[in-house]
Amino acid sequence: MPQADADENKRRERQARTTSDTSRISTQKAMPRDATADGNRRLATRSSRDAQMSCVPVHDTKDAATYAHTAGNETAIRTTRTMRATPDNQADVALSASQAHHTGNGHRDPVMTTFYAIAGLLVVASHAHGAIDIATNTLPLYSYQIGMFLFASGWFYHERHEQHPIAWAWKRIKRLIVPLFAINAAYGVIGNLVAPVIGFEFIPPMSFDTLIRQPMLGGDMFMLDNPLWFVFPFFCATTLDFAVHAALDAIRDALAGDKTGKTGMAIDIVLAIAYTAAFAIIGTMPGFVSPPPSSKHALMVRVLFMLPLIAYGRVISHHVPRIAKATARTSAIMVLVSLCVALLMVTLIGDTSFLAAHATFPAGPIPPLVTSMCGALMWLGVCQLVGDKIGNLRPVMSMARSTMSLMANQIAGFEILNMLFLWLSGIGIVSRFDTHNFLNDVWYELRPVMPNTINGAQVGDAFGFLYVIAGTLFAVLLSGIARKIGVTPRQRNACHDSNVARQGHAKQRIPHQNI
Repeated sequence: MPQADADENKRRERQARTTSDTSRISTQKAMPRDATADGNRRLATRSSRDAQMSCVPVHDTKDAATYAHTAGNETAIRTTRTMRATPDNQADVALSASQAHHTGNGHRDPVMTTFYAIAGLLVVASHAHGAIDIATNTLPLYSYQIGMFLFASGWFYHERHEQHPIAWAWKRIKRLIVPLFAINAAYGVIGNLVAPVIGFEFIPPMSFDTLIRQPMLGGDMFMLDNPLWFVFPFFCATTLDFAVHAALDAIRDALAGDKTGKTGMAIDIVLAIAYTAAFAIIGTMPGFVSPPPSSKHALMVRVLFMLPLIAYGRVISHHVPRIAKATARTSAIMVLVSLCVALLMVTLIGDTSFLAAHATFPAGPIPPLVTSMCGALMWLGVCQLVGDKIGNLRPVMSMARSTMSLMANQIAGFEILNMLFLWLSGIGIVSRFDTHNFLNDVWYELRPVMPNTINGAQVGDAFGFLYVIAGTLFAVLLSGIARKIGVTPRQRNACHDSNVARQGHAKQRIPHQNI
């Protein structure tokens, strides 16, 4: 009998548990919002516990939800999509929406991926002499495309790297300085081997000047890699900005007893103003408009031009959420306002283009900063409108991952296309190909304008577009091959990427290999 009583008790306990579970499920179905909120809170709690073993710092339950999404947690993504706003979870819904905008497919931000791809494409188009005409009367290509890279660099600035300055500097050297000298040496060897065979007259011999001095001072190097002038000034500007920012952070923390390392709005704004003032003061000195090329003066002017734009990107990313996390309406307004300001600049001073490669700013120091920001904010608004739709497309991601290669290899792509035209030079419209100019001028491009025809200019523009395609495809192809054979890393962990930024609680990662 005792055994029978024990069995009866176990049966009743199982029945009670079953009834309790059924009641709980029915309650959840009756109150889907509460159930979803509970599930989200449980997910955040579990993510907070798991994140303790991760390199991503998690400071509260909201940040735990961010971590779960950033780490590629599909459950978190599904939960975010099903969340409904209630008085209790309104902040979590807003945070999740921000994360969907800023992290995309787990690590990569589709908006900034699109931004980098467009910036790289515009650099190629500018060297193809305006083959892509986008609002060129308002924003000439040589008035902002370099500023887009500088703006993006500040956008992804993260003060947590200030805790390990030597590691940060070494990563920058590996990602910028080592490739700069290696690529330049490779083009020196290849160029001097190929030049006698083809007949190129514009490739200089290998020397200390072309191998060492010109890559640092922004010279023409071996011509085929001329756009790499940008790399060394960019390295100097980002390193100087990092050192100044870290020093100010350290002073503030020592005075305030704050050891968290969080960036203060005041420091970022003061630096932006100071950099702008320094560039404006240098702009009043004799020789500023066109300093001697490949000189220390030119290098200084380039660095001073870059510093304000880096600071502007940091200020907007960290302290202007209305722009950094813009709605579609705000993004559209930002595009229109940027174009209006650029049009006003054109109306007031005329041509706003400049040549940062030659440290030449004909309109003075301030207009280049204004037009660069107009171009950066205009394209940021466009990318916020379309980035979520196209930012995860393979061609866009490939271009965004290949910005260094686009700088280094686009002109070689142009020359490959020119050699194809040389081979076809006896056929039809290609018969207008000028062999003498091709062999003596690295910037020569076939632009056949048919006489006595209405559509002549369009024919030339179409050929210019071919150069953009050739330069982009060749650079992206070389970048992909380099990743395949391990010359550049296939993928970086977001926790260790040197360009991870905190935007509120958001973690962002830009495509690797960006300059």
